[in-house]
Amino acid sequence: MDIKILKKLNKTLSNDEIKITIEYNQNNSIYEDIENYLHQYKENNNIIVVKNDYNHLIHLDKNHILKFFSNAKQNYCETIDNKKYMINKKLYEIEKLDKNYIRISKHCIVNLKNIKFFDMNSTRKNNC
Repeated sequence: MDIKILKKLNKTLSNDEIKITIEYNQNNSIYEDIENYLHQYKENNNIIVVKNDYNHLIHLDKNHILKFFSNAKQNYCETIDNKKYMINKKLYEIEKLDKNYIRISKHCIVNLKNIKFFDMNSTRKNNC
């Protein structure tokens, strides 16, 4: 089987959008494998790996994360259901993972998708 890849710049797409068209002559498993791979790739790009209290690795959906913060020289994330997990990444690395992650202080990055408002008059112990 011969697979040809054609690339075409399309300025009408947004910066985080890619359009993929698969052309084929007849149904076969390779078409389905490529489609499944693309779906899995998209899902995996929405995942962050964290550690729970038992030091087990857990995969979290990036959209369920409320914030990332530093405390006692360790970095953590907090989910929308108020669970906290340790992360191995530095905060500056987290900032690059998603355009919706915005640093609001030296010790805190929030997920704008899950923030309804900011209270600039309120402070907390971890500055987040």
